[in-house]
Amino acid sequence: MDAGWLEFCHPKFHWLVHLARELEHFGILLSCWVHERKHRMVKRYANMILNTLVFEKSVLSEVTCHHIAELRRPDKFDLSPKLIPPLKASSPALRNLLEMELDLPTGMTYESCNSARASQYEVVHQRDVVLFHSAAADSQEPLLCGEIWQFCRISGRGISRLAALISVWAKVEQNHDGSVMIVKISREDTRIAVLMDIRCALTHRRRPDGNAQIY
Repeated sequence: MDAGWLEFCHPKFHWLVHLARELEHFGILLSCWVHERKHRMVKRYANMILNTLVFEKSVLSEVTCHHIAELRRPDKFDLSPKLIPPLKASSPALRNLLEMELDLPTGMTYESCNSARASQYEVVHQRDVVLFHSAAADSQEPLLCGEIWQFCRISGRGISRLAALISVWAKVEQNHDGSVMIVKISREDTRIAVLMDIRCALTHRRRPDGNAQIY
């Protein structure tokens, strides 16, 4: 903190600046990210096990069985853009918005969810901040930044589309090398993006002044 990085970097993220030095020193990066990513699934089984004499073995057995079952799913390695279950019927307000903005015929089926695969490299979730192209925008328009509200699938009458409802966060300023951008948190400008037009999720920090720092 004495180095003055707190204004530009979330405290937990500053460890990333040490990775290059550790790779050079050890020749390998030992990662615990998998454990961070899997902690909910491990807790799901660990919280129910009361026999502490073989606690570690029991947890490992349950987690291994869960993992094998996941690998057996027919769509496990399907990396094409898609919505991630569970899906539910979209609200009337969202349905009306989509019909009006996309000029869709009546009688279509609308389903919503909170997570989606945007590409083979990117899975995004509700409340993520992302870079994206608006569905109504010219392909030459710069990428927009915004917060995801909802994902939806529109189908019927020979039409099938995957889309995301995103509130745009307008850029306030950007530092000289482009590594940090300040944006205004807002829900006033809502756009619809084709799911495949979401480029990536962004690391960000919300500030008390109503802005957010994008890294």
